[in-house]
Amino acid sequence: MATQMANLGRATTRDPIVPLREKRLRRIREVAYFKAEKRGFAPGHELEDWREAEEEVDAESRPLVRD
Repeated sequence: MATQMANLGRATTRDPIVPLREKRLRRIREVAYFKAEKRGFAPGHELEDWREAEEEVDAESRPLVRD
């Protein structure tokens, strides 16, 4: 019982949200990497690459709005 109480609020591998978060982060890393590669891995743009990658990945997962 104490172990169960200690684990409350923690994500577990059975938590359906965890794989979605991991998938999102994996995709963001991939997109950011390709952005860096495209500019020859010039330093100083890491945060910009990451933020742009987040926006792109999140836009990919948004449902299309239809009129």
